[in-house]
Amino acid sequence: MRARLQRAALWVWQKAPFPEPVRWAMLWVMNQKYLAGVIAVVLNDAGEVLLLRHTYRRERAWGLPAGWLRGREDPILAVRRELAEESGLSAQVLYPLRIDPGARRPQLDIVYVCRPDGGTFRPSPEVDACGWFPLDRLPPMRADLAQRIRTAQEHVGSVR
Repeated sequence: MRARLQRAALWVWQKAPFPEPVRWAMLWVMNQKYLAGVIAVVLNDAGEVLLLRHTYRRERAWGLPAGWLRGREDPILAVRRELAEESGLSAQVLYPLRIDPGARRPQLDIVYVCRPDGGTFRPSPEVDACGWFPLDRLPPMRADLAQRIRTAQEHVGSVR
């Protein structure tokens, strides 16, 4: 049924002279919606990673600075904004490490490797503590976040 509907929609798309706003609305209705997130793996010169203790997580509260993109927001600006909002800290965004699909929902997370470049930690409604952790002494955290940290560390080590 879906394939037939798709074929019909494509035929109409090709034959009908719809104005751009109508074409956009058709695309919006016919396609999957995704949340878009950003994640910062902030590594210092000692090879430690910045972790934040999130107030809204009951188990494994420690994690990476992260958040959702706003409409039409540049992802690099979003990762800097999220870090500042959550902790008062700032970082230089070096490069994207990977784009991960969501495991439980339609979402894409852009993971960035970053270097600290200032700020003073201040608690926020989302974060009540921060710390620098060596890779061999990470606190309890979600396995996918720990894997992102290891991947970033391996990548940074290979480009040095």
